Amino acid sequence: MRGLDYSTGPPSAAAVRAAGYRFVVRYLSRPGNRKNITAREFADMTRNGVAVALVFETTANRALSGYAGGQADARAAAEQAAAVGMPSSRPIYFAVDFDAQPHQLGAIDAYLRGAASVLGPGRIGVYGSYSVVRHCLDAGTARYAWQTAAWSGGRADLRAHLFQRIGTVHVAGVACDVNDSNANDFGQWPYEEDDMPLSDEDVNRIADASARALLNFNCGIPEHLRRPGDGETARFEDLALHTNRGVFTVYDMVVAYRTAFEQLADAVARDQEIDAAAIKQAVADAIRENVVTVDVAVRGQEVQQ
Repeated sequence: MRGLDYSTGPPSAAAVRAAGYRFVVRYLSRPGNRKNITAREFADMTRNGVAVALVFETTANRALSGYAGGQADARAAAEQAAAVGMPSSRPIYFAVDFDAQPHQLGAIDAYLRGAASVLGPGRIGVYGSYSVVRHCLDAGTARYAWQTAAWSGGRADLRAHLFQRIGTVHVAGVACDVNDSNANDFGQWPYEEDDMPLSDEDVNRIADASARALLNFNCGIPEHLRRPGDGETARFEDLALHTNRGVFTVYDMVVAYRTAFEQLADAVARDQEIDAAAIKQAVADAIRENVVTVDVAVRGQEVQQ
């Protein structure tokens, strides 16, 4: 899925959907900050087909404040998240919005551990560069990861749940960043565990194997004789990331067809007339826009996507 994050606005859920996006990642910070999500915005999004994930950020380098800073921010984040309507089971990302250096990673770990002491380790996400995301996932100080292309040098950690692209789009006049979800569960609400029977690990294994095969095929060397060396690691990771997204795209297409066939079968079973053109168009729209679900109508009902 594709989604947006933004600090001004907000656009309406209708505008977000019309632009082809399915989720937003929105801010929590100091109370009263104009970039913060409101209960009204949260309700508009979640009631109208746009999922919401949350990120906490006050200042770019706040994650250097250590354990006590993480505790304080987690308390503020939990209070604000509850106030807008986010269930307490959902994770919150904490922003490392600068080019963090290796000697700063220890302080970032302490900050996230402080947040985990309040929210629980399973609810901690981190936003940051490739090196930050990789380190925090390896260290176990974050369960969820949102990688930005900024400061990442073209590298991508395939475990990241979200990936923020470089560049800006405008939706209803609001400047937004574009993000790709690389996991079924990236901390969003609403979230249904049954949405995708394939696990994130399954998809990543498929992506890894497919990317490795493509890399070897392009080089003309059999799989059993070759693995990507150090000089090809970045190329391999980039290829695997795109393959990962491709797996989700194909899966979306399959689900679109399956949903249409199930609703078609139901209409036939009820001896209702079928609007074949509407069904074909709904499936085509779902595939084109990588939509996971498609609502197919029988005669007398609208076809919605």
